[in-house]
Amino acid sequence: MKSFKIMMIGWEYPPHITGGLGIACQGMARALAEAGHTVYMLLPHLHGDEEQVDGIQLIDISASMDFLSNTDIHTLESLRHYQELLSTPFSVYSSGWEVLQDWQQKLREIQFVSTENRKNLLAGGYGDDLFFQVSCFREWVGLVARYLDFDVIHAHDWMCFGAGKAAADASGKPFIAHIHATEFDRNPLGINQGIYDLERRGFHEADSIVSVSNYTARTLMQHYGVPPEKIHVVHNGVDLAHELTHQWQDRSQRAIAPNDYIVLFLGRITFQKGPDYFVRAAAKVIERLPGVRFVMAGKGDMYQRMIEMAAEMGIGKYFHYTGFLSKAEVREAYLNSDLYILPSVSEPFGISPIEAMLHGVPVILSRQSGVSEVITHCMKVDFWNVDEIADRMISLLSDESLRANIRELAYEEAKTISWQKAAEKLGWVYETALIARG
Repeated sequence: MKSFKIMMIGWEYPPHITGGLGIACQGMARALAEAGHTVYMLLPHLHGDEEQVDGIQLIDISASMDFLSNTDIHTLESLRHYQELLSTPFSVYSSGWEVLQDWQQKLREIQFVSTENRKNLLAGGYGDDLFFQVSCFREWVGLVARYLDFDVIHAHDWMCFGAGKAAADASGKPFIAHIHATEFDRNPLGINQGIYDLERRGFHEADSIVSVSNYTARTLMQHYGVPPEKIHVVHNGVDLAHELTHQWQDRSQRAIAPNDYIVLFLGRITFQKGPDYFVRAAAKVIERLPGVRFVMAGKGDMYQRMIEMAAEMGIGKYFHYTGFLSKAEVREAYLNSDLYILPSVSEPFGISPIEAMLHGVPVILSRQSGVSEVITHCMKVDFWNVDEIADRMISLLSDESLRANIRELAYEEAKTISWQKAAEKLGWVYETALIARG
């Protein structure tokens, strides 16, 4: 396969993550580098403890003036560019957000303050100034793109689509928008119109779109008016070198609740992931099957509400809440669990079920998830059907031979789902986009 120099634009990167986006970006970048491609990974801010891998150059956009000076660009030229930016009306996106009204002054601050303070101003994350940071990121990436040598632009999710377009305008190179989750997945009952507008514009400005599943591809066509020929489905993978294990233990040998079954919910505790359906199904299991504990691992805006909900239902003593877990703690959670549940309301993909399978944990997941397209050795349910979820939990927990059989088959299946396969498909997407550009 032909090798490419890829400008990859992301918003988060391990170990500093809030969900699966950063993990997916890292896994993808590693696989592309292993395949012989060069990846320039542009991020709003680096913390200094990110993994360094051959073939991946991590670039801290918050310190990009230092990067530019290292490429022998005169300070005067950089200042002249920013003077041009500051003298023209804000035109990145249609206005409408009060948070952007002072963007010109803040860009002046970023230009002239010290490197350390610039890093504080463009810190990434998902704070109250997110739209401002996204706008600054766009402008800065567009500047850096003038001086990097690359073949194609690969931008992840709406926070990076504007930056991808700015890089395309500056370089003339094709812009590929990679969508991991849409606003309809995050907030199906009341979308944020501003984010939707950014997503829609990014989809229509991009040369090609990579969707993590057919499930998400249908959302793009139905809700964003994207023509199907523009969409390429590339399912996520897992990093087998980091996740592969065949050393799961019998529950009687573990230090945590050896006499009880442990059912795990792991992910952001938000509406999208269906934690309330997990709690409701758990209540039905508790009525019918003794000796079951339920672990909710993760954080999110529904975290406190889920604690209160279990207490109100009189089942709080059966629940354990861990908060956010490190990678090592996630691995430990899998190894100590008898069953993993993903009852997502709308899940573009979902890497955690595959990770659970690689750790010998049988999986129940919603049919409303993209990962259900690539795994068969699991039990699939509709997220709203708590009776069905409870029945599936009881049947698996009550039948050791069924659980063992699914565990073995699922483990073998999960080993075939890798980032290397995704990288092969992405190479074809890059080549197609470059040919189309001429």
